[in-house]
Amino acid sequence: TLVIALATSTALGDDPGLVEQSSTDQTTTCPCPPSPECPVVIAEPTAQLFSNPSYDSSELPPPLPCRFRGQVTFLNSEPAPPGTLVTFTIAGDTYTTTTPAEKDYGISWYWIQIVPPAGTNYTGQPAYIEVNGLPVHVATWEVGGNQVIHLSVPISAGASSQGMANPAAVTSNVALPGWSDDPPPALPSRFRGLVTVNGQPAPDGTTVTIEVGGEIYQTTTPSIYGPSTYFNQVVPPEGEDFIGDIVYFAVNGVPVKAVTWEPGGNTQVDLQT
Repeated sequence: TLVIALATSTALGDDPGLVEQSSTDQTTTCPCPPSPECPVVIAEPTAQLFSNPSYDSSELPPPLPCRFRGQVTFLNSEPAPPGTLVTFTIAGDTYTTTTPAEKDYGISWYWIQIVPPAGTNYTGQPAYIEVNGLPVHVATWEVGGNQVIHLSVPISAGASSQGMANPAAVTSNVALPGWSDDPPPALPSRFRGLVTVNGQPAPDGTTVTIEVGGEIYQTTTPSIYGPSTYFNQVVPPEGEDFIGDIVYFAVNGVPVKAVTWEPGGNTQVDLQT
């Protein structure tokens, strides 16, 4: 089937960056009877908004949101009652929701979509989560993420609701999780790729060494990606961060390539000797 689209553009209002494109699709069929291999398609006219490539806009696109959802339970796996308050604090900004979730996940579930303020980037920031005002978990913000985080509070739901008005009522004889003064753990970075030795696919057992920040990480071929491939998830030591560091690669001890560390990265780096 062959579809031919004829398009025209018209400016919208006073904004030169937006135009309306109207297209009329004309359809022809191949020179054979209609069949599953050669169907006759009736194309409908379409209209859409698109950005004019010649329009130079200084406005940045809106930041991507991150979604969080999960079940909330209390002591002895007691499901959270309706109205249980779940609070997220990220870079000083606070977002709240309550059970049950707006989405149909379940009566003791929460769901929240967090959109950073314009011009703000939460990438890699810790997200502090509280239930009825009690700290329970620390997550890490992911751009465009859709995270499932179940929250467990080691006290009864009744004691938790008292704690909203009088924290001392539940902290005097119950050990509660709290925020640590320590920074959240650094994000790992994953590296994978094809290994070639002297122009030939690397044999099994070929050693791939990654050095970053004075730390050494090794793996061998093959990997989950197939013959002559490697894979390594590099996790910085506790208290260290490799942001901006150079990552050096060697194959059987021979230096071959260097890249820049990317927190949370999933980078393909093919290696040749």
